Amino acid sequence: MEQAYRLQYEVVDTLVRQWGVARAGFKISCTGAADRALIGALEPTYGTLTNAHLLDSGASIDLAGTNQPLVEPELVFRLIREPAPDATFEELADSVEVAAGLEVPICRFRNWWPEGAMPNLTLGGLIADNAVAGFVVVGPRWVRLTAAEIDAMAVELCAPDGRVSRGHATNVLGSPLAALSWLMGATRRLGVGIPAGSMVSSGTLTNPIRAVQGTFTATYPLVGDVTVTFADPKLSEERNNNNGA
Repeated sequence: MEQAYRLQYEVVDTLVRQWGVARAGFKISCTGAADRALIGALEPTYGTLTNAHLLDSGASIDLAGTNQPLVEPELVFRLIREPAPDATFEELADSVEVAAGLEVPICRFRNWWPEGAMPNLTLGGLIADNAVAGFVVVGPRWVRLTAAEIDAMAVELCAPDGRVSRGHATNVLGSPLAALSWLMGATRRLGVGIPAGSMVSSGTLTNPIRAVQGTFTATYPLVGDVTVTFADPKLSEERNNNNGA
């Protein structure tokens, strides 16, 4: 795993040097016991976020130009200050602002999660591929919440066809703050800090679902809504050509 994280860091270093992007924080994966069992992980994993991974609510993503994207509703933390290593959940909550989020995991390996099957990906491959970091769509409201308010958070995720998935913060290691605490320890072991201003996508409140064309909306109490639209330019072009004909 350490080797895989080192490779992840080298790839991000290359992006920073060659593409001019900046590190912005982290995303946490495999926070659910079922997800860890599927990939053979004993603990969560994390990926590195750059500013190129972050999108504002209402963003549009090219469905045809991505590789089997998923949709996951997640709370996003923004660190006001770097917490102490032994910070309690209450102290962690006092160190962050919270926003509504939708993570869009995307993998670089072909057929990485076949429909109706187990992930076709090793744990080392997942980590080296930046924990399948694609995009994190962030809602417009940043609020201060107590640890109890964070732990009580629920979400409704509405898909383009009207299907609704419901989830709860306790699906994230029992608490998204537990995920943040784990991340602090995991990054510290590898000599990586989480400075003030960093954003952390803390883990999905529902099971991941496959992205399809249309708009997904996640609704959270206290922090509001966040939306993302998946567009297929090829289909739009075909419709335009048919209408023109």
